[in-house]
Amino acid sequence: MKHTDLSEKEKREAISSFMFGKEKLSGETKARLVKNGKQLANRVEYKDLLSPTSNPMTTMFHLATASYEKRKHVFTADFPNAYLKVDRSKHGMPKEYTRLTGKLAKLVCEEEPDYLKYMHNGSLFLEIKKSVYGLTESAALWFKELSEMLQQQGYKRQDADPCLFIHPEHKAAVNIHVDDCMCSCRDDASAEMLKKFFEKHKCRILQDEFLFLGMDVRHDKDKTIYLSMHTFLKDKLANMGVIGTEKYPHKASLLDEDKTSLLSEADRTNYVSRVMCLMYAGLRTRFDTLFTLSCLSMHCQSPTQKNMDDLDHLLRYLNGTMKREIRLKPQTMDIQVYVDASFMLHPDRKGHTGCFVTLGIMGPCIGARSSKQKMIVLSSTEGEVLAVFESLPLLSTAAALSKAFGYNSVPILHQDNKSAIEMMHAGGGSSKHTKHFDLRLRYIQAMIQDHALEVQHLGTEDMPADHLSKTTIGKRYDSCMETLMGAVAATHVESEIAM
Repeated sequence: MKHTDLSEKEKREAISSFMFGKEKLSGETKARLVKNGKQLANRVEYKDLLSPTSNPMTTMFHLATASYEKRKHVFTADFPNAYLKVDRSKHGMPKEYTRLTGKLAKLVCEEEPDYLKYMHNGSLFLEIKKSVYGLTESAALWFKELSEMLQQQGYKRQDADPCLFIHPEHKAAVNIHVDDCMCSCRDDASAEMLKKFFEKHKCRILQDEFLFLGMDVRHDKDKTIYLSMHTFLKDKLANMGVIGTEKYPHKASLLDEDKTSLLSEADRTNYVSRVMCLMYAGLRTRFDTLFTLSCLSMHCQSPTQKNMDDLDHLLRYLNGTMKREIRLKPQTMDIQVYVDASFMLHPDRKGHTGCFVTLGIMGPCIGARSSKQKMIVLSSTEGEVLAVFESLPLLSTAAALSKAFGYNSVPILHQDNKSAIEMMHAGGGSSKHTKHFDLRLRYIQAMIQDHALEVQHLGTEDMPADHLSKTTIGKRYDSCMETLMGAVAATHVESEIAM
C-alpha cells in the first residue's frame, strides 16, 4: 500500500520486522520473518489471548498408553508455516500494519517487484492479514484454529490438558504443541483418516521414530517405546564444549558449605543459561538430574565458583549418559506415586521434596519432581507430609490423564514414614501445628476420605524417590536409577562412560 494511505498515527504504530535464521535439531536450516509483538503488548485488544502449552507428563502418559494398548500407529505431523494459515479478520483482530526497512524491504521487493512502487524513503508499509510469527495473538489464534479443525474431525479436547484431543469412538489421540502433533491410533482405519487430514494441510508425517518436544521417540515393532534427550543434549553439550564424563550427576559435596567467590556477571549469565537449558531436559526424560538441577537453580541469583564446578560436573555426567533412555512398556496403567523428604537439608533449615510417578509398581516413570520445600516444618514427620502435599499437582495430573484415556486409576502413594501416614489419615497428631501446615494436612486428609488418593507404607530401603530428595551416589543411586529411568538405563551407563 502507498504510505499516503496511512494516517500519521498508523505510520508511527506500524510494527517493525526482522528476519533470523537458525539450525533446527533435525539439522535443517530455516529463516523466518518475525514481527515485533512487544509493540502490541499493552493494547487492550490483546490482553486476554492465551495459548496453552502441553504438559510433559501428557506426552509420557500418551506414549505409555500407546505401548500398553499396543497401538499400531505412533507418528508426528508438522504443519508448515502454521501461523500463516490463520486469517486475522476471521477472529475479529483489529487492523495492523508493518513497516519494512533497509535490506529486508529490498529483499521483499526482489521477490515481489510490483512492491517497488510502494517504496518511500527506503520504507515499505504493508497490512498484516495473517497471524505472522511474533505477533501477540498468533499462537492463540493458531491454537484456536487447530483445535477447531480437530474437533471437526470428531476429536474432543480433554480437561486433563487442553492440548490433548481424543476421539470418543476409536480412541485415537492427538497431543499438540504449537505446530507439531503427536498421534497414536489403535488401528489402520483411524490412522489413515488422521493422516489424510494432515496430508490435506501438507504436513510432514514421521512414523515410529521422530523428535517431539525435543525428545527422541522410538516405537519398536513389539510396541515398546523408548524416549531420550540424545539429540537435544548432543547439540547443546557440543555448543558448550563439554569434555569428559562422570558416573554420577553430582559429588557427595554438592551441599557442603560454600566459601568460594561469586562469579562475574558474564559467568553468572552463562551459569543461568546452562542450568535452564538442562532443566528442559530434566523435566522431560532426564529425571535422574532433577535433584542436582534443583540445588543448582537455587543459586541462579548469586552463583559461586563452587556452583559452577558442580554444574560442570553435571555436564560431564550428561556427556557420558546422553543416550540414556526411558523404556515405556507398562504392564498395568495403575498410577503409583513415590514420595520422600529430607528434613532440614538446606542451610535455612527447609527440607527437600522428591517425588516420581510410575505406571505399575516400580514401572516406567512418567513424571518427577525435586524441589526445596516451601516452608519450615518442626519434624521429619511433618516434612514427609509436606512432601506429599507438594507432590499433589503431579499426582492430580496423572489421575486426570488416566481418566482421559479411560482408565480412572486412583493413585496409590507410597510413603516410608508410618507416623506421617497416620497423621494424614487422622488430619492431626499429638502436637500442635502451624495453621499453614494444618491447612495442607487437612487437604491431604480430604483427598484420602474422598478416595482420590490411597496411601501405603513402603520401607525406607525400598524407597526409590531417595535420589530426588538427597545426595545419593554409589549402589543406592544405581538402585534408584533402575526404577526411575527404566531397566534399560542401567545397561547403558557403563558403556557410555567408557566411550
